[in-house]
Amino acid sequence: MTCEEFSIKEAAQLTGVSADTLRYYEKAGLLDGISRNVGGHRRFTSTDLNGLRFVVKLRLTGMPIREVRQYVELVRQGDHTMDHRRSMLQSHGDRIRQQMSELSRCLEVVEVKLEMYDLGLRPTDEHDCTKRLASLLEGTK
Repeated sequence: MTCEEFSIKEAAQLTGVSADTLRYYEKAGLLDGISRNVGGHRRFTSTDLNGLRFVVKLRLTGMPIREVRQYVELVRQGDHTMDHRRSMLQSHGDRIRQQMSELSRCLEVVEVKLEMYDLGLRPTDEHDCTKRLASLLEGTK
């Protein structure tokens, strides 16, 4: 049984990152053992793409490259590092939840401001929207 392989261009399209990003991630040690064909061109397997997708998610959620590299290195070291990897992901998940909470509060401010625009209100007008916006901005809700 042969494993399907993908060029760097195909891998970029399938994962939503540029070929330059793929090269950078490989050079930075975030991708494990990308094979090359006889012409020296990178060949990505489905397993490579899934690993890459995971790296992309970690990066999109703000994990620094040095932490992603540390995580990937722990994976390479084997199963005895599972507790450490789990701990890293738990901490990262906690940071993501905190960011989501902050973003939710920011979105609420934006939505109230949009409501004010829709109603033609100015910040100095006496209205429930302006009071709500002032409260949100003061953090007193």
